[in-house]
Order: sequence, then structure tokens, then C-alpha cells
Amino acid sequence: MTDNPKPAPVSEFPLRMGTAKKTINDLAKNHKHRIRIGRHTKDRMAERGVSIRDIFNVLSSSRSTMQEEPARQANGDYICSLLGVSAGERITVVIALREIDVAPGAKTVTVYVE
Repeated sequence: MTDNPKPAPVSEFPLRMGTAKKTINDLAKNHKHRIRIGRHTKDRMAERGVSIRDIFNVLSSSRSTMQEEPARQANGDYICSLLGVSAGERITVVIALREIDVAPGAKTVTVYVE
């Protein structure tokens, strides 16, 4: 846990893969309360046998890989997908980064097992 109660804002435009991954890793390791698990994600977790721990293992791991460049949405969020391993399964978590230039946070969009 860091001494800083807030994650660092990001002023990069467009958001690059490396910066997005660093932001997601920091949120998952040090600011878990700033990541919301979306309703659709919860439904897919139950359907696919994925736990909250699996989600955070993927989001916090330095070994997880970004699947493509973050895609900026009309509302300003950036959609990213990370592929990682948890409990011996290859898991992809799709996540929306929000308000990265002010107070970064995130919401999961979906999850699937490869």
C-alpha cells in the first residue's frame, strides 16, 4: 500500500498501452476501492467460474498483457483488455478507465476465460 491516498492523474493523450497498464496495476494494488465490478462482469463471473481474486490477480500482475491500444469512448473513458493468468486459467478482463486526468478509477466491463 502506498502512502498516497489517491492515484496519480494521467495527462497523456491519447492514452498509450504502457501508461494504461501502469495505471490499472496501481489501482488494483493500491486503490482497490476505486475499481468497481460491473453488473455484466458479475454475471459473467458466475457463469464462467471466475472469482474477484482472479480479477484482481489479472489487473495487478505485471505479467498481464494489454491486448490492444486503449480505445477512447465518447464519454471519455478508455476501454482496455488485459490477459493474465489466475488459478491456472488464462483470463481476460475488459475494463474502462475513468477520469484518468483528474482522479483515476475503473469499472470492469466483462471477463472471460480463454
